[in-house]
Amino acid sequence: MAYSTKMTIWFFTGYVLLMVSLISVVVFVDFDGSTSPINHNESNSTFKEELLKHEQKVEENKKIEPKPLTFNVSDEFAFLAVTVGAILDIVIVILWARNENKKLEGKELPDKRRWRDTKLFWNIVAMGVVQPKNNKYCINWLNLIGVTILLHILFYILFTK
Repeated sequence: MAYSTKMTIWFFTGYVLLMVSLISVVVFVDFDGSTSPINHNESNSTFKEELLKHEQKVEENKKIEPKPLTFNVSDEFAFLAVTVGAILDIVIVILWARNENKKLEGKELPDKRRWRDTKLFWNIVAMGVVQPKNNKYCINWLNLIGVTILLHILFYILFTK
């Protein structure tokens, strides 16, 4: 056996013996409660006093009315904001794809495969709206319409009452 294996065996043997001795002390030794340095009557009364103080603080906090919000946002405004944000997101992705296509027009793609050439990347980042085809970034209009409708239906279901 190697030196480290022997040391590991000795360590775990000592650990098991220590645990067995601690458990046996707790099980077999009878402690006398009358010789305990802790006075149970004092600790119980102190605990009860602190518990009453805590309950009073909780009741006081319940009585305080929460401050009204400084402004309220209606569901219609939130729906409009999400719609505008979704449209701007799509416009930004389309403009970026058009810009990338202009950059790649005169160049031939290198043999080395880039991380953004994978279909999985475009399904996650652009939700399938932009896909690479024939060394160009093309807009998948079916996915664009589907994602827009799906997101608005989910938003309407989740946030309208």
